[in-house]
This record gives sequence, structure tokens and C-alpha cells, in this order.
Amino acid sequence: MHCSTCVFSGVETVGLISRLLDSKLDKKFADFRRALEQKELSTNSQIKKLKTEAKASSSFQFKGNKLQFEFNSSLLDSINIALDHLHEGDLSGDNKELDNVKASLNKRNKVIRFADKSAAGWAAVEEYESDELADDSEDEKKLRSAERRALALQDSPA
Repeated sequence: MHCSTCVFSGVETVGLISRLLDSKLDKKFADFRRALEQKELSTNSQIKKLKTEAKASSSFQFKGNKLQFEFNSSLLDSINIALDHLHEGDLSGDNKELDNVKASLNKRNKVIRFADKSAAGWAAVEEYESDELADDSEDEKKLRSAERRALALQDSPA
């Protein structure tokens, strides 16, 4: 029918409504299925990661290598979360995760530079990172204090 004042019969109206509902339900179902598949991929990825970390955490000979592996794994987790947000169109969640990655890398580079400059090396970093109660504005004092404690521990008889 192609007219400006068409009147549909009851059967035609029901048919139109039925097709409209079918179309809407198909779209909702496709969206639901896609979200479910993404959750399944994420869950499988997390299971694989946990198995890898469990195996790796017991296989490291040196503590520093284990710590670096754990740091790298946490960055990979954040990147995967950011990618999930990006695929979902959630740019604010994506930006938040990328900011976390950036902050973690900046902090890691800072402690690497500190360890390299300090006579106590990574022992000073361990002391520095164990003192979580200090205020960030006191950071320079924390660095010097951590180095002194680490050197004192190295010099003391075991």
C-alpha cells in the first residue's frame, strides 16, 4: 500500500509490530551475545594469566626477576583492561587505565634511577617502598632515609 491515508488491517498492524519487535529482540540478543563472548574471553585470559603467574612465581631463581615479572604482568593487565574499555567505547575507563600504566612506569623508572645512584642499590629501593606511610611531599627525605637504612643493614653483622 502506498497512499497518504492508508488504514492498516488488524493483521497488517500485528505483522508490522511483530517484525519491529523481532528486529529489536535480534539486536538486543546480538548485543548480549557479544558482551557474553567478551566476558568469556576475559575470563579465559585471566585463567591463563593466573596459571602462567603461578608457574612462573615458583620458577624464578632471583627475587628481582620475580618482582620485575610481577610488575610487567600488572602492566599487561592494565593494558588489557584499557583495550576492553576501548572496544566497549568507554573512553573514560580507557583513559583511567592508561593513566595508571603511565603512573606505574614513571614510579618504576624513578626507583630504577634511585637504585642506580644509591650505594645501597636495590636494598635502598626496598626500604623506600616499604615506607608507605610517608607523605609524597616528603619524597626526597624518604629517599635519603631509605638509603641510610639500607646501608646500615648492609653494614650490620648478620
